Amino acid sequence: MKSINIPIFFIALSFPVIGITQSFTLGDSAVLSISDGTTFFFGGNTTLNGKLSTTGSIVSYSDIAFVANKDVGNLKFTGTTDQQLIGDTLSVGDFETDKDGILALNSDQVRVTGTLIPFRGVIRSGEGKMIHASNVIADGDGYVEGVLYGIVQNQPTIFPMGVSGNPNYITMTTESGEGLFRVVCWPDIDTLLVPDEEIIGVSGDVEWRISKLDGTDSLQMVFALNYTGRSDLATFDLSRISADYYQPAMAWFDRSDTLYHSLL
Repeated sequence: MKSINIPIFFIALSFPVIGITQSFTLGDSAVLSISDGTTFFFGGNTTLNGKLSTTGSIVSYSDIAFVANKDVGNLKFTGTTDQQLIGDTLSVGDFETDKDGILALNSDQVRVTGTLIPFRGVIRSGEGKMIHASNVIADGDGYVEGVLYGIVQNQPTIFPMGVSGNPNYITMTTESGEGLFRVVCWPDIDTLLVPDEEIIGVSGDVEWRISKLDGTDSLQMVFALNYTGRSDLATFDLSRISADYYQPAMAWFDRSDTLYHSLL
């Protein structure tokens, strides 16, 4: 499938919906302008070497590289294959995923100034940063695996985290004031358990780290973990469990001992 290279050209888009199904390369001297109310669909791998000027929306079905562009408008990722978002300190309006598989963030920072909507799919942030300004729509079962920053205020703020196919949303609230917090959710790959006829329950150790950024005042706060797990106790033969009561539990360990929050 050939790419489209536009060396010197200005594309101004004011249509409600427009798209390119092939791979697309915007030439170094070209300008792609997407106006407010316009949605542009990229069906193939996309590289935007030229200048992107947008107040509209971009929907991507494949990898997209913004190169030197930083303000990229509203983004939505969809489709059936794993994708990559590539760029340098990107500023996004609304950020939505409604896809199968994984969206990998290959950027040092993705700042969501609008609303984070992880409706479906896994946003894998790795060691990079993904910041959202406490605006999340958590109606689906998509989640962030890795690192997520968020502003926590004296109202519930949802961090849509998850690991190993299981959403584990964390809700945080401060008693007063606000602060910028970093939440990390990683699986311990070396100890993952595969449920079978002898084993039920979750993967091995999963680590959640919650920390405030420098400059944030000390705050009283509470958090809740919505753990989905791997067990289906409704259909499991309970006679095989030698305990009166069985459910996931969170245990806190002192920092000097370990950094793990363990599901027992």
